[in-house]
Amino acid sequence: MTLYQTPSIALTLPSELVIEICRAYVENIKRQTHCCRPSVAYDSESFNDIINVSQVCRRWRDIITNCPEFWCHSINPHHPVPEWTRLLLERSKSRGITFENLDPGIIEKDGSPFFKELAYANRLLTYSVALGTGCQIWCHKIIPMVWSRLQFLCLTHLTYDEVVPDITAFRDENLLMPADFPSSVSTPKLEILHLHNCALANVSQITGLSNLKELHVSGNRVWTIPQWFDIISQLPHIRSLSLANAISGLDDLADDQAVWGEPNSNLVDLELEEFRLRDETFLCAKFFSYLNLMTSNIFQLECLQDEEMDDTEALASFIYQRIKPIVHKLITTNPFFSKCALRIANNAMECLGLPEKSSPRGFCWPEKQYSGAYLSDGAYVRVQIGFNDQNSHASTVRQLFRPVFNRIESLSFLDYGNLTNQDVVWISDLLWNSSHRLRQLTGVPVDAWPIINSIVSRLHDTHTPNPTTVPFLYALEELILWADSDEMANSLVSRLYDQRIAIGKPLKRIRHILPLPGWTEIFPDDPSPLEYLTSPLEDMPNEFLDAHDPASVWTDNSPIQYST
Repeated sequence: MTLYQTPSIALTLPSELVIEICRAYVENIKRQTHCCRPSVAYDSESFNDIINVSQVCRRWRDIITNCPEFWCHSINPHHPVPEWTRLLLERSKSRGITFENLDPGIIEKDGSPFFKELAYANRLLTYSVALGTGCQIWCHKIIPMVWSRLQFLCLTHLTYDEVVPDITAFRDENLLMPADFPSSVSTPKLEILHLHNCALANVSQITGLSNLKELHVSGNRVWTIPQWFDIISQLPHIRSLSLANAISGLDDLADDQAVWGEPNSNLVDLELEEFRLRDETFLCAKFFSYLNLMTSNIFQLECLQDEEMDDTEALASFIYQRIKPIVHKLITTNPFFSKCALRIANNAMECLGLPEKSSPRGFCWPEKQYSGAYLSDGAYVRVQIGFNDQNSHASTVRQLFRPVFNRIESLSFLDYGNLTNQDVVWISDLLWNSSHRLRQLTGVPVDAWPIINSIVSRLHDTHTPNPTTVPFLYALEELILWADSDEMANSLVSRLYDQRIAIGKPLKRIRHILPLPGWTEIFPDDPSPLEYLTSPLEDMPNEFLDAHDPASVWTDNSPIQYST
């Protein structure tokens, strides 16, 4: 029996349902193609699923090929059936297509389909490729030099290692782009350019791209800060700028010790929608000494600790003064921050402005990308002035977020450890001012429970709760605790539960979490170091279980769930 004679459930599906299935895959790929290539799964499962099914079911294949909007954005030159690729290319003549190199290793062979299919380069709208060790980033002798319709270009060499920020691999000839691609002649319509661990030959290649709206560069320390500002000043339509370990200048450290004293007299004014900078603290300070920045939607700053830098106090203070008006204007003028989520770690703060219809459990923190966080909707601020221990800089950075205290609906603490003395007033103000809107509270640190206890004790009498009094944390629906919370924490949870019952607004859910091993070290690259584990009810404190029925199960009518 041949493959096509095998009974298939796909044959029984209505055409409309097949189209909807394809559309679901396509929407996922469209989202992926707006991310940097290293962040997309290499096997591109969604696209491959469509292709694989189409080879089994002729009817499915006919439907797909007759709906170019489902596949014309993603052509795989390495598909094992050349006829399929030719068919898609033929039927996409009237459309722009997206070309992806799904298999980095295959580029090494000059006779591979990769080179043959790039003959269609003048029809490509987007091109995204990730190359492995030994692969040449651009074989300019074979690849066409004019891509007249190209709007999105993302090139990545996977030898890039973020752990080594001063990487010099770009000197390898395999990582150098040709002198005339991209350029105003070869890519006149280019709007989005992402370069990761590969380098352009000269500055004019970017400055000539007059339509460029988004520039993300990481892992190649080729250009100095003056060169970067020469580039930025010549891009009139730039709206998104992301630089990660992409500034040359660490060798000039000794000559620039006073750079953070005052801003440069010739500041470059820049208004963006998205700005991201991730680099050594010294280079971040030097960068802001040249820049007068305003950003309307995303601001992400990660200053990494420089072991050789002695004057970190002055650096951090200078950076804080430069970013203070930027962050303040963003969180007070962007309407998304009228409803937000706040996430706190010992050396970083994140604030996510939420769409109006989102719920505390229905939003997602931005996905971590090579060039910065990717945000599908909303607004975002992340500030990390990079030191691993509790310090005055972390406390100072927290002051930036006071304007959003009364707009917070979700609050998360990523540090299990103790708070410093200087955080007590800030935490107290945060909890009190957010109390009327806060719906989800996660991972309260050990030293924060006495603060909560003090507030609760001032407002309510434990034995005779007053139903007419608006209680502390009035809007709270979900409380997520560390699994080994102490006696005070468990007692307070019980009191909060009783108070909410008394006013007819019971808590809906209580959960427990455990910290992952080594969570303090992984925060900067994985901002969600919390592992949700199922915990037997018997492990919960006896006094809490005795006070409330542990058999209570989450339903629309039941008040509380004892689970993870």
